[in-house]
Amino acid sequence: ASPGEWVKLTWRKWMLFWNAVEIADDEDIYFHKQFSPVLRALLPFYHFASLSSLALIGLVLTRKLWRRVWILDALAASIVLSTVIFIINARYRFPLVPFLILFSAGGIEEGVRLLRARLWLPLGTALFLAGLSFAVNRRPLYPKEYETGNSGAYSNMVASLINQERYDEAIDYSQKALQIYPENYDARVNMGQALAGKKQYPEALKAYESAVALSPKSALAYNNMGSVYALTGERGKASKAFLKA
Repeated sequence: ASPGEWVKLTWRKWMLFWNAVEIADDEDIYFHKQFSPVLRALLPFYHFASLSSLALIGLVLTRKLWRRVWILDALAASIVLSTVIFIINARYRFPLVPFLILFSAGGIEEGVRLLRARLWLPLGTALFLAGLSFAVNRRPLYPKEYETGNSGAYSNMVASLINQERYDEAIDYSQKALQIYPENYDARVNMGQALAGKKQYPEALKAYESAVALSPKSALAYNNMGSVYALTGERGKASKAFLKA
């Protein structure tokens, strides 16, 4: 057992939980922002770190009301702790968002009251803590390339483009997927399908062969190879590929 490593890992997960950037598996907003002017405009400041910082203002300014809202505090804490201890992907922190919105609303209301009453010390303290939280949680914990979109998202889009017979675009985005992650099996299969759609059969076979090299037991790549061989009249090779599939 390595309790020290567990503590370090748990601390990193705690920081990742509050970080502005989300850990994704396939789809993420950083991929889709290249197609959305709204996302490109909002993402620099409208993210989890900004919402949690606003919520912190509410928690600080309404702390004397804890007996009335303790159930909200307890539910929010249970979401945070269970996610940090047991889960990796950031989408599982989303159930906390309604609580953060409530805390933020309370902070705004109480902040306006303090501003009108010119009670600068509690308001300044809350704003300072929120600013510190925002700065810490906006700090990048990933390579900058992570926010350019991931390889899996490109592969998913390519599959849709192939279904629409938009083969040139599918090839371009398959190449982008492979630039990000050269060992992306799906991207290589998609590349083969797009090339086959353009009747570039030798290039399609090379793409499928590279996919098989990554995953020798891949039925899909062998099946697609068999289809290409059949289209080119190489029945013997087609039969062997289908049998392997």
